[in-house]
Amino acid sequence: MPEEYDNKNKGAAFPPFPDQEFILSGKLDIDGDEKQCVYIKGETAKGKHIIRIYQEIGIMFKNDSVNENAPAWSGELEQHNKKIAAWKRQSANTPSFLSLAVNDRDETKSIDQSTKTIDDDIPF
Repeated sequence: MPEEYDNKNKGAAFPPFPDQEFILSGKLDIDGDEKQCVYIKGETAKGKHIIRIYQEIGIMFKNDSVNENAPAWSGELEQHNKKIAAWKRQSANTPSFLSLAVNDRDETKSIDQSTKTIDDDIPF
């Protein structure tokens, strides 16, 4: 039986689909809990127009590193006591994307934050 892929604490971020458009950002208060949100216009599979609401869960900063294996971006996830790192990837069949990894904040793995500037900007 083939081994099942472990996707825990991993992710990927791709450019938006052609029907997706960032349209708004702002704060939304739900029962006294204020959250930063973004609003993305899109369509359902049946073509119905929708606006999806996404809530901020963390922030990443561009890394200046001399280590080519270091992540391009890293930061923290607010409510999870976790850190996040992102590496730029490109494959023959997909557009450029970010490969994401989530770890506990207190893990001993360090993210190299030396002084070399990476010229790549996100979004793609």
